[in-house]
Amino acid sequence: MKKLDHPVREVIRGTTDYEVFVTDVGTRPLKEKHVKNLMESMQRFDWVPSYPLICKEQGDKLVLIDGLHRFTAAQRLGMEVKYVVLTSNISAPEANSLPKGPQRAARN
Repeated sequence: MKKLDHPVREVIRGTTDYEVFVTDVGTRPLKEKHVKNLMESMQRFDWVPSYPLICKEQGDKLVLIDGLHRFTAAQRLGMEVKYVVLTSNISAPEANSLPKGPQRAARN
């Protein structure tokens, strides 16, 4: 397995234990229209595995760094959320600058 060149654990995990997730202090406001669009997409295509939530561990909780809209859509649909956990303590802007989806896949 190729070693990743960014601070994310290589395993994508899944859970329906929504209570384990908390939002970060600097989280942007939720946009309902975006959540509704994601819900429609998830109902048709399920969760796109190349776009997991990005979290960091804080005690027994997972702080949601990136993916609040995906999390909210999946939670409302009762779907399993897919997530990765950061291996280092980077900020939300740094996490948001990490490659996502096809960009991440192309780097591995």
